[in-house]
Amino acid sequence: MKIYLVALMTHLMGMGVEPPVAYIFTTHIFDSKDECSQFAVDNSDEIMTKLWMEFGPNYSPHIISCVDQDTVDDIENLGAPEV
Repeated sequence: MKIYLVALMTHLMGMGVEPPVAYIFTTHIFDSKDECSQFAVDNSDEIMTKLWMEFGPNYSPHIISCVDQDTVDDIENLGAPEV
């Protein structure tokens, strides 16, 4: 089973309610959620730096989670914006 690290980002200065923007980390694909979670803990600074580089200071992670391929497919099929 493929497991991905996914961040849902929210706009900090947005007026009204904007849907979250999905960022799917594809540089690391894991065999288990435990492996993914440990990677996220061990590399939290690098993950936050990558998100800041991609989104800038006006976005913040709403949630960062380890999800399976089916969930990634659902995110993509729902049309959640990706970067």
